Amino acid sequence: MRLKRRRREPSMMAKLWETLFGSNKGANRRRSASLLIFVVSLVGSFQFRDSIKEQTSLLEELDREITRRKQQKETRSLASISSTSTTPLPVFTPPPQYPVVDILSIGSKQRPDYLVAQRESFASHASVRHFFNATEADDLDDPHCDSHLTPENTVQISRFCKVKRLHPQTQVMMQYARNLYANGNWLLKKANPVGWMCAQRRPMHGLYKVFQQYFQQQKLLSNDITINTPTLSDSLPDYLIVMDDDTYFNLEQFPIKMALDVQATKRPLDDPYVLAGCLVRWPIHHINFTFGFGGYGTVFNKASLQKLAKPIHCTQDDSKEACAQVKRNMVGEEKLFREGMSVLDLIHAFVSHEPYKEFPKNNWTDGFCMHSDWVLGYFVNYYNISRHTSSESFFEHVPQSRMEEWDKSSIYRQPQGFCKNAHRENCKPDSLTCHYMKPEDMRIYTETVKQTAAPGMFRSIF
Repeated sequence: MRLKRRRREPSMMAKLWETLFGSNKGANRRRSASLLIFVVSLVGSFQFRDSIKEQTSLLEELDREITRRKQQKETRSLASISSTSTTPLPVFTPPPQYPVVDILSIGSKQRPDYLVAQRESFASHASVRHFFNATEADDLDDPHCDSHLTPENTVQISRFCKVKRLHPQTQVMMQYARNLYANGNWLLKKANPVGWMCAQRRPMHGLYKVFQQYFQQQKLLSNDITINTPTLSDSLPDYLIVMDDDTYFNLEQFPIKMALDVQATKRPLDDPYVLAGCLVRWPIHHINFTFGFGGYGTVFNKASLQKLAKPIHCTQDDSKEACAQVKRNMVGEEKLFREGMSVLDLIHAFVSHEPYKEFPKNNWTDGFCMHSDWVLGYFVNYYNISRHTSSESFFEHVPQSRMEEWDKSSIYRQPQGFCKNAHRENCKPDSLTCHYMKPEDMRIYTETVKQTAAPGMFRSIF
């Protein structure tokens, strides 16, 4: 009869090692030398401690050290994404089959793991030059909005926006919009109504700060002897994709979809255009207005980025349409405009005017009463940032039809195309874009895409 071998209990040192590193040997190599030194410093005293109490005390000390270092790591991780910043990726030229892509992700310091997951998954694609992100720290007019507003304040803001006086002729769009603006009951049902309210300006603040980095890059290029006179175009990407922190985006599919879209629309490559991953259409019998559903991504090509940054001079012919739109004053922007402003500057002035922090003082006159997606939709459509989607010359300056839907993806009565890609159960790894995705979903889907991508198309950023 064969005796069963008695299983040996792991030694105290083995337990310590398991506590520190876990069972994954591959993880051992990734631990810092400083932590190893800390362990070694304990070993001498540990092996002479015979009592369970003393050994337990040492393990507790080690556990506290691990917790402290973990907290330091989390703090560094949060600091690295708490303001508009780029990934620590090396300067590179993407493979020839890929365009140069920058990403601006709109997130929150309350859930940095979403931004980190994006950065480490699909944003590690070889075509991504910069991964920008914006959180509460980038809310230029009110970085502490989330700490001084209360849920009750959000309800008060909603009431203000729904009853404030509007011009009956010029502000027809706003009259319709306020009926759709978040109501008090809807806000109070949200897990974080204050966070939602404060985030409505953030995409525009983030966009403005991204452009400051583009302008700075243009200045740095002046030191490059290979470039005679650097222009803003030299610092711009081929595409800037603005998305939410719970957006998944397939950058292997992106150039393929772009090529098919250009072929289908017969669009000249140098035309300015803005594509919505999911275009929302308001009922046309009420008002002809479209805007991108931000969670599915909004794509600006280089020419549209140039138009955003172009100064408006009302004495020049090429600015007459923009100046006429300023005078229409459809959202109350006329008093904020100054000669020489760009559309980007005007957007920045619009979202910075009367910040939420001033609301409890009851000195709002205009307030900020728009959803973030409406703001981008308004300025892209009405200030001609994107080319017109109609080929008929009669409609050359009709402002409502400039933001384009992508691959027939829109919401009118029912979601169509990419607009159906909400949550993991409705999304696939080869989907171009999906919304309401969790960090683990982004990582899993990107790993699947890596298996079919050419070697080297994704980089490690650790």
